[in-house]
Amino acid sequence: MVNIGYVAPDFKLVGSGVKKHTIKEFAGKLLVLYFYQKDNTPGCTLEANGFNKNISTINKLGAEIVGIGKDSLEVHNKFGSKCKLKFLLLSDPDSGMMKNATHTERNSQEWSRRERHT
Repeated sequence: MVNIGYVAPDFKLVGSGVKKHTIKEFAGKLLVLYFYQKDNTPGCTLEANGFNKNISTINKLGAEIVGIGKDSLEVHNKFGSKCKLKFLLLSDPDSGMMKNATHTERNSQEWSRRERHT
């Protein structure tokens, strides 16, 4: 799990419109990055619909939502249309961003523990 306040590593992932997105385009903004396993599964659909239902509140807080999953862009687009999602879905087919984000967070947590104990 990634904690609140975590600074995401840079990424270059394809999203809607076959546009490549990087972390830099969200510079200076609060970003809710959520990672999910598979489009159209009950749990992931519930999660996406929950974010969609609360998007106005989240946006009023100055945050944007971005979902990252390993399905193809085509599957993401169908899922987004079916659920009428109002936020960006990015395709991470090899789970590289997901692995990098959680690995970086674990290293950050370990460093914080070391710093507190020295």
